[in-house]
Amino acid sequence: MKKNYIFIFLLIIGISLSNKAFLQNISDTTSVEYLMLQGKNAYTSGNIEKSNYYYEKVLKLNNNNFDAKFAIATNYFRLEEYKKSLQIYNSLLDVTPINTDVLNGIAKCYIKLEEYNDAMTFSKKSLAINNKQMDIYFDLAFLYIVKGKLDSATYFYKEVLNIDSSNADAYAGIGKMYYWQDKPVTAAKYYNKALQIDMSNTDNKNYLKLINDDLAYNVSLTFMKISEEESSYKISAFLQRYGVEKRIKDYFSLSLYTLWDYSNRDNLYFDDVKRWYDNTWIKPTFIFKSNRISLFAGASGNDSKITSYGFTWSTSFNLNKIKFRNYLTAAYDYFYYWNKVGQNFYQNTLGITYKRLSLWGTYRYAIIKDNYVWDITEKTDNPNTRYNIELKYEFFKNPKITLGVNQFNMNYKYASPLYYSPDNRTITGASISNYFKLKKFYTYEEFLYGQDSDAVEQTSGSIEFGYELNKMSFALNGNYFKNEFYKSSNFQFSIKRSF
Repeated sequence: MKKNYIFIFLLIIGISLSNKAFLQNISDTTSVEYLMLQGKNAYTSGNIEKSNYYYEKVLKLNNNNFDAKFAIATNYFRLEEYKKSLQIYNSLLDVTPINTDVLNGIAKCYIKLEEYNDAMTFSKKSLAINNKQMDIYFDLAFLYIVKGKLDSATYFYKEVLNIDSSNADAYAGIGKMYYWQDKPVTAAKYYNKALQIDMSNTDNKNYLKLINDDLAYNVSLTFMKISEEESSYKISAFLQRYGVEKRIKDYFSLSLYTLWDYSNRDNLYFDDVKRWYDNTWIKPTFIFKSNRISLFAGASGNDSKITSYGFTWSTSFNLNKIKFRNYLTAAYDYFYYWNKVGQNFYQNTLGITYKRLSLWGTYRYAIIKDNYVWDITEKTDNPNTRYNIELKYEFFKNPKITLGVNQFNMNYKYASPLYYSPDNRTITGASISNYFKLKKFYTYEEFLYGQDSDAVEQTSGSIEFGYELNKMSFALNGNYFKNEFYKSSNFQFSIKRSF
């Protein structure tokens, strides 16, 4: 028992002497302990430059002081001097190659320097040592977003949830990935979970509002006044179109439209005719990653006619900074109800965009079925082709002014009295357009001019004004088309409302 008392007495004396020595070092303004403490206090007070001043003095006393070097690297990072910070972190890595704090510092410097491959390498090295670092999982999610690999980013957000199932930022991150991949139903589920944890996050509330708007019923009403004129006839029409669209699942949406057209034709060869025409069609769309497939079918009760059926397939992908967009349609279209003319057609449009430069090309092959043509007494099919090539360049962002050059060709095997059917007519021209947006208001204007091989001129133009008000949008536009053979114009007012 006496030995125990002696041991405790000696321990107390030892601790007292140690504390006394430490306090003496702290009071010594030239000691490492004092300078480190002053560096920490300066950092805490927000004076990063002064903090580095004290840590540099430590290194003059001990050039191998790890804590001082690490603190200076951290301070340079906060001063946004990322190259200096990186240099010091790398020197520390030589001493402690498995130190996660150093690895993470290097990775974060590379992120700020936008050297994302190196940032990813060091982040993964750090996780290999300690796989419970949530901030590194967030960094890796960001890095995969930069690379456009949203599925991989989603994986790392989910890894955060494996560590902390109540992390609102991880739920919101997953929701954003699904939203960016056009999966609003799943995105809404994750954003709702994020807001259950943190109801105060304004960004998450705004994203959820956008998603709910995408999932809402969208009702549209359009009213249009149309006029057309050729040498043998004039048509004046008033058109109404009503529609409803609904995104039902991530992979499925449904649209239904109906059109009612009352028009008058003043014809040189026939009695003037006034008539109603109706057309109702349905379009289910299947939505996949980078692909959409739409089926559609329509009919007219007034004409007792199937007016359309077919499918459209759209796809998009990127090769580095080059964007590819392709749209393929194969269908039947009752395209000219006045003379009850329909056609089967195949059409493909390809767009290639690099930064502000884009090239678009469209090819169409069609067969107009069983109709009258000149020089043949019996009804016959009329095969025809058309193509359009356009090169465009965008100037500025807002207003977005676009200049383009284009060539358009139409070629019918036979000429017909029932519809415009030129023989290998090619038109070469140019276009200019402007899009400008100011808060909830936008305006768009476009003008095109061209000439064919016989120097016949062709002009067209359009103008549109739009405004968004809460869940409603309004658009007012008009356009015209004119050449030596045909001219048309229309005036249109549209309303859209989501519920």
